[in-house]
Amino acid sequence: MLLRKSYSPLKILVVCFFSCLNFYNLFGQSRETTDLFSYNYIFEDRYIKISDRIKKELGTSKNYLRNSYYNIHKDSRWDSSYYPRSVLAIYKSDSHSKIIILEDDGNHFDNGKDDGIYSNYLLTDLNEFKTDDYEINVCCLDSLGINYSILTYPLNYIPKPPIIISPTYNQDVTTTTPSIALSIDQNVDGCQIILLEKTPVIGQKLEGIIWKKNYANLNNSILIDTIPIPLANHKIYYIIFWSYVNTKMINGSWQKSAYSMEWTIFTIDTTKKTASSLELFQNYPNPFNNETIISWSQQNGGHITIAIYDLIGREVKKIVDDKISAGNHFSMWNGTNDAGQTVASGVYFLYAKTPKTKNVIKMIFLR
Repeated sequence: MLLRKSYSPLKILVVCFFSCLNFYNLFGQSRETTDLFSYNYIFEDRYIKISDRIKKELGTSKNYLRNSYYNIHKDSRWDSSYYPRSVLAIYKSDSHSKIIILEDDGNHFDNGKDDGIYSNYLLTDLNEFKTDDYEINVCCLDSLGINYSILTYPLNYIPKPPIIISPTYNQDVTTTTPSIALSIDQNVDGCQIILLEKTPVIGQKLEGIIWKKNYANLNNSILIDTIPIPLANHKIYYIIFWSYVNTKMINGSWQKSAYSMEWTIFTIDTTKKTASSLELFQNYPNPFNNETIISWSQQNGGHITIAIYDLIGREVKKIVDDKISAGNHFSMWNGTNDAGQTVASGVYFLYAKTPKTKNVIKMIFLR
């Protein structure tokens, strides 16, 4: 079991994305949709690259998760007296055909606006669902139903899962407003952070969301942010990290199509103190050739100076020279000096000092 003590294991919720082209009515007479977005979010689909931690939690060696979702209440062709009883995803090609049954999310097609059914299918590689013809079959007990002909978008690239730098897995965080730091694939178009106070469960709507934020047009591979709301002491929290790339559809629109996912769990415990009033942690990544995260922890608030020096002791870059509150903190260095010029490859020293404490670590910059 991954989570400590008696906490429920994380089971990964996957909420999905949409693509539809043709639509058939209840009695088998088909009509072509004139607007790709006319039936937005009736059916959603995602390919997700999962992290090693999620693979371990799911007990699998497979690298990808294919998630499909159908929402009856956003489908105007059905009414409350005539709900479907089964939904099949049908993948056809010249060499094989595969059928996946979508499972009820537990609400049994009730009147909840987010009611739907899911399929979470683990894949070894992406070619397992390579298809020439893809349909969703929605059917009732009397066999009357709807067939959706689904547009399969090209998957040119699936991003690598984010690497969580802080808070680390099962970390005891000593501040109620912790910072978040992660390294993301440089090719992503955007990402999302979701903070929860309840354990996510596979195939169900996320419960206990207390903060989330979307990030787009990212200019670097390192993301640093601070949770803007105070968290409760002695309480467990969960963070899910998404990143995605966009794909150009045949109608010229851009859609989110390929995802990666990672998660972490941490506890707020302000009673725990660091062994020293100042801890300077090893930068990440190290060695680095683009950007690196500098992190430190102050047991007490106060003035701190952090600067980078070369091998002969010359100051290269001032990172911090200010009064900082107690807690964990992050900054970033992109390999430039105070004049904005890129420094030479080599060994550099990160030096931090407060009125009572000083610390130093070695960093390697490779151009």
